[in-house]
Amino acid sequence: MGVRAGCDDWYCRDCLKQLFIMSLKDDTLFPPRCHNQEIGFDGVCHLFDKAFASAFERRLLERNTSDRVYCPDGSCATFLGARSPSRKVVFCPGCGKMVCLTCKSSHLPYESCPSRPDEEAWLKDLLRQNKWQKCPQCNSLVELTVSSQADRCIGRVLKFRYS
Repeated sequence: MGVRAGCDDWYCRDCLKQLFIMSLKDDTLFPPRCHNQEIGFDGVCHLFDKAFASAFERRLLERNTSDRVYCPDGSCATFLGARSPSRKVVFCPGCGKMVCLTCKSSHLPYESCPSRPDEEAWLKDLLRQNKWQKCPQCNSLVELTVSSQADRCIGRVLKFRYS
């Protein structure tokens, strides 16, 4: 027995499960789509165990969050939520470090946010040199890879004008 996608294509259960599993491993496949139409998880969640369903729901939350904050520890990089003016510090569940939601770095709550004008200037220069841009919705870096002037942000699959 198969499952119908939003575009009226049919998938066997094994192929559909594989598509969802691969989408968690490859950002370009997330969320799972067929003919550019998102395949909703609600209609297929019964095919997966609770651990996978929980991981998929966390990834959906991450995808739909603007101005994301990740643990600054490169070996952790756990998604922590959105930058927030009301919450200043959060503990990373991945490594236990305190992370500032204002400056997105690791420092103690009573310390002021580190100033990084040199690093910010270096990053802006790097973006300009490589002709990269930031997605206006989620701040993910986007590289123009086709000859058209529109591209997609992997983070939110948002089309925007690349200038």
